[in-house]
Amino acid sequence: MNRRFVKHDGTKIPDVLDYMKNYMKDANGQIKYDIFVGCDSQVNNKNTMYSVVIGIHKIVDGIGRGVHIIHTREKDIKMGEDRGGIFKRLWNEVERIVETALFLADNGVDIKDIGTHVDANVKKQFASNMIYDSAIGYLNSLGFKVEGKPYAWAATYAANRYCR
Repeated sequence: MNRRFVKHDGTKIPDVLDYMKNYMKDANGQIKYDIFVGCDSQVNNKNTMYSVVIGIHKIVDGIGRGVHIIHTREKDIKMGEDRGGIFKRLWNEVERIVETALFLADNGVDIKDIGTHVDANVKKQFASNMIYDSAIGYLNSLGFKVEGKPYAWAATYAANRYCR
């Protein structure tokens, strides 16, 4: 994976795996971490901007202590906003989630600790529902925990913030 991640303040992260390993150091074994991967996109005048986030959720004594977010942004060609264009853009989000989550799993992060958040709505009246079943099934088949809207905060809120 050749994505360049940055922290919220824009600090570049040269190696995302080293960064995560150092961030999640725990000398006493008292801290647990869950990892979440999400993606969102925004269509601008000429481009589609994608944002992939990795959220590192710190849990101490069974209590969540916040999430540290790192992210990457990338531009792609603008797709039409007809039904086919929306499907392709949403599916590109799923592909970016899969690529990032598999990269983490292939490099030592326990797959049981990786949650994936898809920007697809369970409610049929929303356009993003067109990929809901396929995306959830695909990510589940790879062994990942999956959440869609309204529970997919890594995609719906965190990634959304950075793709604008």
